[in-house]
Amino acid sequence: MYLKWDDCEEIAKELSEKYPDLPPVALSDESIRQKVITLEKFKDSPHPSDNDYLAGIQDSWIALWHGEK
Repeated sequence: MYLKWDDCEEIAKELSEKYPDLPPVALSDESIRQKVITLEKFKDSPHPSDNDYLAGIQDSWIALWHGEK
């Protein structure tokens, strides 16, 4: 299964596994975008059509991060 920008929760899960000690709260949109496009399962445009995807990814990642810490 490949990930696309609208797979916010699954992308957040992948990011939390890849960067378990990185607090997502302080990351910029550009930093999140850069991390997403390096995920092995990610197969979409390197630039999201809407920044709401980045916000959704960050919100999901924050929820996961707080649940794990």
